[in-house]
Amino acid sequence: MPGSRVRHVCSHEFTEEEIEEAVRSSRLLAIEIELGPGGNARCSSGYLSKRSTSKNELSRREVREVILQARDLGARKVSILGGEARGYPRIAEMIRFVRSKGLEVEMLANGAGITADFARELFANQVRVVLKMDPSSQDAQDVLAVTEGRFDLVQQGFRHLKEAGYPSDEAPLEVGAEEPESSLRGHGCMQHKFSCLICSQGDVIPCVGLSIPIGNVREQRLYDILKDSEVLEDLRNYRQRIKGPCGACEEADTCYGCRGAAYRLTGDYLASDPLCWKNADRQNEIARLPFPIAGIIPQERPMRIIDDLLETGERSGEVSATVSDEMPFVDEDGALDEAAYFELMAQSIAALNGFKQLGGSESSSKGYLVGAQKIEILGTARVGDTLNIYVEKDVRFGKFAVVKGTVSRNTKVLARGEIKIWHDTEDVRGPAGPGD
Repeated sequence: MPGSRVRHVCSHEFTEEEIEEAVRSSRLLAIEIELGPGGNARCSSGYLSKRSTSKNELSRREVREVILQARDLGARKVSILGGEARGYPRIAEMIRFVRSKGLEVEMLANGAGITADFARELFANQVRVVLKMDPSSQDAQDVLAVTEGRFDLVQQGFRHLKEAGYPSDEAPLEVGAEEPESSLRGHGCMQHKFSCLICSQGDVIPCVGLSIPIGNVREQRLYDILKDSEVLEDLRNYRQRIKGPCGACEEADTCYGCRGAAYRLTGDYLASDPLCWKNADRQNEIARLPFPIAGIIPQERPMRIIDDLLETGERSGEVSATVSDEMPFVDEDGALDEAAYFELMAQSIAALNGFKQLGGSESSSKGYLVGAQKIEILGTARVGDTLNIYVEKDVRFGKFAVVKGTVSRNTKVLARGEIKIWHDTEDVRGPAGPGD
């Protein structure tokens, strides 16, 4: 954003060697944790505040437990998020807990809630503070925060930090409108290699921008979530997985663009970054959802009975299909045969895998529907109906996998169940089952 600035009261970076070692050993170097549902300003540029609510938040015990799990995985730093983290009622207590476990603490805040007492508390506990300060114009700051008087409160918070002892000689990161190239050129954050974000209700996501839940700490230990995540595995192998111009860029060894920007603008976390200045005239080469299925699965019409890939997630995806009288599964009365529901699910999981490989360096692969189980037929689809098919990879046994699927028309579920497929690559990943 032109004129936007970030003031780092303190800063810290991990070395490339430390990051690569963390990748090799499947360990963490840092985590981010959201304490509370959002900020004290209805910020127009915030990520988490659009999704989070105050319901069912992690308890203090649960927060402490996940921090200890992260420490056991090698994490050395905890970054505290949540808009204005001072709004969390026991933030000081949590900071002291983290420090008592030998971990560094970083707090990302807008500065508006930092009182003189809280600033001294932060300094005493050696908390690194990162203040987000949008344009230095008062009117612009208040517009972005959607709150009148926000500019003065932010400036006051910054003064309190300086008075508490924080250094004030570090220049702000400031990007002007006249600068055409990204300040991150060739230096993408790559934080998905060694970090993750735990949201206030327990969901684990790769980062604030890439808001795909890969698990929940109330249901699994953090180690298992990170180990089983297909999204994280894709990001760690980004050189083989990123689609389009970012994948072929001469700086791809050290940069893969912003995965959050790619996901939010295209729906695909493996798409090229549309905001990179080098992609400005290559937008037509960047894949975007919804994406037509034709060409990414082997079947052609009329055997191909699905139309568009709508959404991708952690081992999951959603596909649309419009029932046509040309389909081989439609009877004389225009009703869709029950066997078609199995095929819809099988083609949908094939589309998910085919889209992932689109334009990448991995060779295409084949898969087969082996069988179905626990299938419930709850309704009938007819010619002209548009169906949504949701599929999720559940368990794998070598090259076999169990996929859960649901077929719906509008909000009415017509069929649900499980299918078993065989795939000739390891791309059909899910939580490992017996035999892995």
